Amino acid sequence: MRQLSILLILGIGLGSAHDFYSPSDDVVELTPANFEREVLWDDNTWVLQFYAPWSSNSQKLVPEYKALATAFKGVVKVGAINAEEHKSLSRQFGVEAYPTIKIWGNKRYSPTDYYGQHTAMAIGKTVRALAAPGFPRMFSNPHMEGYSQ
Repeated sequence: MRQLSILLILGIGLGSAHDFYSPSDDVVELTPANFEREVLWDDNTWVLQFYAPWSSNSQKLVPEYKALATAFKGVVKVGAINAEEHKSLSRQFGVEAYPTIKIWGNKRYSPTDYYGQHTAMAIGKTVRALAAPGFPRMFSNPHMEGYSQ
């Protein structure tokens, strides 16, 4: 019984170390099973972060990325892919470093690579410029102040 308790504690600890985003966050966790349906078949603009749980730069981006997702909720979809766990998606999109951010706007099968600062504001302004047609020019979401041009 004691060994089972130790294994459960270790399992819980290991699981939480790799989970950057929870279901209560506004960030959608993507996998090969849901990627095509969620991103490629969707008309919305998507911002995707390819991350590695061990990457300190990926870890540093988490609070900014959550803020971005909250600010754009209902306007732009924000997703994340554990690139270490889902290497097929990383290879498919040429991901070689972590974190890598890509934006799916008008071109569904050809995302734009994001090379700017890793802040919610900087990413948000780039998303705004690359957004798919129909992207609102003015926002009612108070979290989005500063993202408008």
